[in-house]
Amino acid sequence: MNKNELISGAANRCGRPQTIVKECLDAILCIVSEELSKGGEVKILEFGRLYCREKKAHTVKIPSGKVIEVPAKNVVRFKAYSHFNHYSTKY
Repeated sequence: MNKNELISGAANRCGRPQTIVKECLDAILCIVSEELSKGGEVKILEFGRLYCREKKAHTVKIPSGKVIEVPAKNVVRFKAYSHFNHYSTKY
């Protein structure tokens, strides 16, 4: 599912125009991005938690034999709440 399919599905379920749903989704994504860029976290009840974690600097050896130094950086992580685990289990 991509962003347009998500917007279309939410608009159909809520009975609202897709333009309104798109504006709301864009606003939510902007707020989440701002919070994560400040180093905060976003918890959505019954869904999951988005947070930033620092990935340490390390070296990588590529196939040509060169060794490359990879600098430290922040990465975004998502932790789904436990009740989502049954959705990924094949019966």
